[in-house]
Amino acid sequence: MGEATGVVAGNALNWRYDLVVPVGESEYQLHFDDWMFRQDDDRLFNITSMRKWGIEVGKVTLFFQRIDQ
Repeated sequence: MGEATGVVAGNALNWRYDLVVPVGESEYQLHFDDWMFRQDDDRLFNITSMRKWGIEVGKVTLFFQRIDQ
C-alpha cells in the first residue's frame, strides 16, 4: 500500500502520490500531482498532472457536481 502527502489551503487540496499504471503487458510507476479546488458545497474542480522521470506524460481535468436524487 502506498502513501500520499497532502496540503490544504483555503478551498484547495494538493495531493501527491505514486501509482503503478498498467499499459498493455507493461506497468509504469507515475508520479501524480493532484489539485482539487472546492467551488462551493456542490462543485469540485480537479486537475491532475502525471509525470515519469520528471517529464509530464499526461494531464487530467475533471469537474464534479453533486446531484440531489
